[in-house]
Amino acid sequence: MSGLSFAPVWPWPLCLLVLAAAAAVCWLAYRPQTRRGRRSPLVLRLAAVGLAGLMLLRPSIRLPEQPDERPVVHVLADASRSMTVRDTPNGGSRRERLLAALDSASGALESLAEGAEVRFYDFGGKLSGQASGVTDLTADADADRSAIGAVLEEIASNTSPRRADVVTLLSDGAERDPPDSNGLRSAARRLAQASVPVYPVPFGKDVGAAVGVDLQIEPLRVDPVVFTRKTVPVATTLRANGAVGRPLTVRLLIENRTGLTPEDAGPLEPVTESGRLASVVTVTPEEGSAVIPIELAFVPQRAGDIAVAVEVETIEGERLAINNRNETLVTVRTGGLRVAYIDRPRPEQKFIRRLAAAGQIEIDFLPLLGAGPLAAEKLAGVEYDAYIVGDVSPESLGPAASSSIAAAARSGAGVMFTGGLTAFGPSGWGGTPLRTFVPARPEVTPQRTTELPFRPTRLGLQRYVLRVTSETAAADTDEGRWDWGRLPKLSGVNRLRPASPLVEVWADAADGVPLLFAAEVGRSRVLAFAGDTTYLWALGGFEELHALFWRQTILWLTRKDEEEADVWATTEPRVAAAGEPIAIRFGRSGGTATDVTFRVETRDADGDWREAATGLVPRPSADGAVGRFRIDADDRTGSQPVRVTAVDAAGTVLGKAVTRYLVRDRDIELERPAADLKALSDLASLTGGRVVDPSEFSALVARFAESPPRLDPRNLVRTKTLWDSAWVLIGIICLLAAEWVVRKRQGLV
Repeated sequence: MSGLSFAPVWPWPLCLLVLAAAAAVCWLAYRPQTRRGRRSPLVLRLAAVGLAGLMLLRPSIRLPEQPDERPVVHVLADASRSMTVRDTPNGGSRRERLLAALDSASGALESLAEGAEVRFYDFGGKLSGQASGVTDLTADADADRSAIGAVLEEIASNTSPRRADVVTLLSDGAERDPPDSNGLRSAARRLAQASVPVYPVPFGKDVGAAVGVDLQIEPLRVDPVVFTRKTVPVATTLRANGAVGRPLTVRLLIENRTGLTPEDAGPLEPVTESGRLASVVTVTPEEGSAVIPIELAFVPQRAGDIAVAVEVETIEGERLAINNRNETLVTVRTGGLRVAYIDRPRPEQKFIRRLAAAGQIEIDFLPLLGAGPLAAEKLAGVEYDAYIVGDVSPESLGPAASSSIAAAARSGAGVMFTGGLTAFGPSGWGGTPLRTFVPARPEVTPQRTTELPFRPTRLGLQRYVLRVTSETAAADTDEGRWDWGRLPKLSGVNRLRPASPLVEVWADAADGVPLLFAAEVGRSRVLAFAGDTTYLWALGGFEELHALFWRQTILWLTRKDEEEADVWATTEPRVAAAGEPIAIRFGRSGGTATDVTFRVETRDADGDWREAATGLVPRPSADGAVGRFRIDADDRTGSQPVRVTAVDAAGTVLGKAVTRYLVRDRDIELERPAADLKALSDLASLTGGRVVDPSEFSALVARFAESPPRLDPRNLVRTKTLWDSAWVLIGIICLLAAEWVVRKRQGLV
């Protein structure tokens, strides 16, 4: 559509005011001359102002154009393994019906090629090479991934604004985009912006029962670090298609590592515990496509890395059993943890006590309800690994309880003091048996009520308590340097100062108010936290980060952050599919490691160790050192070991550690064989196309042959600006020069 348009530098009223003011100045300056009949200078000056106004208003004109490229019709044929599912009306596979639809439309496609360019592609994880016609498309469907979003992004990148493009997508809609893809909806929006409609042609059925009986265990939800002789909950989800009214048995399997070395894998065996632990459950789906939560539990008896699996028994009629089991690795450490939490009833304790739900930490909440001190009997007879003293004054705790906690601290128990309205009285804990175990002293008695952020110091970021992995934070991280400033502010803190020069400050507020103090006193680790409202983090949507902070705090207090071996190693993630990358984190517990070289080895198919990386220099961390590199999992499935050896500058071996990761025998195309017709419908709606039944595909192509795709005339325009030409500037200069010459000849200069 042609027409004149403006894009003024400033708002219209201001631009018009400036132009009117400039014209008025010219008129007032030249008015005496116009009375003597000398109007030429005024006309020339106003003309110069007019050209300057042209640059101020920035006019442009839209001129219609004619397309100069042939339209293109893209024919995309899904060749992924999900197209091998046989759920078509005649019992054939989806791929067979796709090729039949293309074959029936071959005549219409030949007619279409006379007025448009037709491009044929097979696709899986990406587009294959362009085929010359229908007969060149492969009859096989063996691609291990159908990344529809990535494929459409590739099509969008090759479109032209001077050409009409149309996409026909013959697929089951089972999207399997890789993690680094922008996704199907992003590709659809990009095609919509380029005015490229997509006409999906769906194959397959999206009803679970229609594709046969299929049972699938989703990834397990279990804490990665657990403790011996403590109940470990294992949660997952069972997806049951086509099994209405049929009882399904789901059981928990644990790796038997009797007599094995750390690098060897043991057999998975059913859990033998009985009684209150649920290691086997029976569920009955009530609908054709059921999603059933599963909760199981076990008690590990020995430390080390062990494999944990949940499987559902195969039932009659089930075609695919590879997805009936899912497994992962967990690290078992010696002993569970029992923590005494002494506080007044308030929101903070409610959220901290949630840590006990994981099963590895048992928190005994000892509330102070009356005016009297805590009865020492509540602490007697129980061997606590750590104590958390909340919003409690020394007088409220009482001398008997203080003496009991101090005795436990001298034996190695950790102690943490938090802030609050009554915490840290005028003299702090100086007059109590706990005085040597409090790493902070009060500066001002009242609690500060101003909202303050929690900001780790440079030293704090190197400590275990404040280490945040990228998987946990779901945000930009680099070795624990997650943006803690995103957390809601603490509603108030106590003003404290370090009790001695040996106390480390791990966190402060934006204005330098110290918040988190840490020290080691004898065999005990102690902390003082000036805040008492970390529950605001959980309420603000950071519940996982809140739990991580308190969990790692307790593990640090109890020295469970340290590995038994001097050298430690772990993998992230613990489970991957064949060909996916595995990250290895490793280091040396305690001390510095600037002169230490780590040799990382993996075991090949013959069982021999081979070096994975050489000369890897780890970064400093709370444990002394930590490093990262990535290796690719090979085609082998099952447990794969990694060995890390620390060597000093003289070549002396300082220690070794062995960890493992699991390579799953996974087929992401067939784990969920049902077609996704809704995704195809949404794709058509977003791009301006429509869903076409396979039986109507030939008619669609015939319509394109009769009327080839054309660009919208409203998009076939060329915009020409009228103000940014050099001639405009030259014109202004010439007018001003001519005005000066005229005035000089008239004797006005």
